[in-house]
Amino acid sequence: RTELLLNMSGLADVPGTPRGCAVRSPATWKQLQATEDCRRKLLEEARGGNTWQLLKRWRGTILPDLLQAPSLFCNLVIYFVLRILIRATSFKAADWPQLTIGQLALLSSFMSFFLVFYASQTYARFSDQYASSMACEGAILDTAIIARSSKMPYLECLRLVRYLNAAHILAYIGLSDVYNYEN
Repeated sequence: RTELLLNMSGLADVPGTPRGCAVRSPATWKQLQATEDCRRKLLEEARGGNTWQLLKRWRGTILPDLLQAPSLFCNLVIYFVLRILIRATSFKAADWPQLTIGQLALLSSFMSFFLVFYASQTYARFSDQYASSMACEGAILDTAIIARSSKMPYLECLRLVRYLNAAHILAYIGLSDVYNYEN
């Protein structure tokens, strides 16, 4: 267990993995380093300020995963089959159910409320998780400052910070398939 903590202590600044840079579990040390290089390259591109270059980027987006999702193609096939059937058969406007403006307004306001509520809850959860992660990082830095100011030897302070960073990383196990008990 101590070896696991020491091996993972250098990974403390890599809590998540963007799409396109992920390695499948179990990941080796070299694969984790490659993932980190990919993340740093993506960060440099994002900080570069070239929005058009970022919009043209394929790797690191959801598009490759989306094009491999069978549910997308099933939905598209169902939609086009229904559209062709509707056009091929002769439906009259009287055959369709009629919605009044009042019914449509009620339905749209109901859907708008739930969409806003869902988006708000999703953002609140993300914000809480980010705040918790940054609080852990702050506590680690506070501990390092207190340890160093108490005249603890430098190598012992460094070891303490490595253990705390390893504990921080261990908290991320189970959140993605990059970090697991094997690596």
